[in-house]
Amino acid sequence: MPQRAEIDAIMTRLSTITGMPVRHKLRFRSINRTQLASYLQDRAGESVSPREIQDEQIALELLGFVPPNFDLRQTTLDLLTEQAAAFYDYHRKALYISDWTPDSMRDSTVVHELAHALADQSFHLEKYAGKVENDSEKSAAREAVVEGQASYLMEAYEASVKGDPPLEVQPDTSQFDDAAAPTGDFPIFDKAPLYIRETMIFPYTWGLAFQAAVIQRFGKSGFSRVFIQPPVSTHQILHPEAYFSGEKPIDQQLPDPPRHSKGIYGGVLGELDHRILIQQFVSRETADRLSRFLRGSAFAIYQTRRPRANTLLYASEWENEGAAREFLEVYRKCLRGKSKSMRMEQAGDDFFAGASDGGYFRVTRTGRRVTSIENSPDPV
Repeated sequence: MPQRAEIDAIMTRLSTITGMPVRHKLRFRSINRTQLASYLQDRAGESVSPREIQDEQIALELLGFVPPNFDLRQTTLDLLTEQAAAFYDYHRKALYISDWTPDSMRDSTVVHELAHALADQSFHLEKYAGKVENDSEKSAAREAVVEGQASYLMEAYEASVKGDPPLEVQPDTSQFDDAAAPTGDFPIFDKAPLYIRETMIFPYTWGLAFQAAVIQRFGKSGFSRVFIQPPVSTHQILHPEAYFSGEKPIDQQLPDPPRHSKGIYGGVLGELDHRILIQQFVSRETADRLSRFLRGSAFAIYQTRRPRANTLLYASEWENEGAAREFLEVYRKCLRGKSKSMRMEQAGDDFFAGASDGGYFRVTRTGRRVTSIENSPDPV
């Protein structure tokens, strides 16, 4: 367990690297596994309702990211418990340090979490994240800022201690695609669906590379810049030049919902979502090559009571018609992979339609746009 003098020294060195001031001493304490489990249960209850979790789980199932009857809430809690070595609580403004993690792992994690604490003293990270909590794509981008900066500062801190230039961190992105692969070190993480693993790792890997690119362009001021002018999409995180140029996702209009239905969930799908979807059902090579051409995407879940059905509405726009045409064919494979059974009833150059175990579907390309209706209770 680090002592006060060590915590203060780390904060001071991080302040020197970033230019962010240490405004007050940080509270910290040790925590055991039982206390951590109770803490996470309480925080989960405060931040999201059971109904919201249920609706998100329905959406992830229809999108093909998790299997039917997947327990999203419990898996999330289990993953956080499994991997926690130390964590900074934005709400309580305190650092919690596990009493069971090996010192070698805990020490580096403490630096990471103290980087959060330092940024929080200047930019109120809970508010920073909360401003876009209803936009999953902006939320993912801001999470990549928060975790990516802390990951960058772990390496910059180590360089500074060795006497090397701390602002010359250059991550090896060639290793990032394998970062979410099972390793045997974390059994719960290893068994989680690809979507869960990739979205957990993304802020730490590509967020690190994004912060490095910003620092390379703007120098020390880049640490503050990402909070003052935050990125708005995972596309900007994956391709920092899109952040520098101000490229933003294009808003999408969804197909009409089924009659007598109500919307229960919806949002924006970004490049990261499409990378994972295509990798899961087609290949990583296709995912890396095609997803970068996405220019905007959205989805919504509509529910009907009689008959009981959850219908997925989807729309995306691509950089050119060639990319949209390729995605139409790729999505046919994704839809087949998502369904236990799939019966194709109609097909043409720019559409296909039929029925699956959940209901009727129709996928259409119009110019650069691809839209779909899936699990409809009626033919579409």
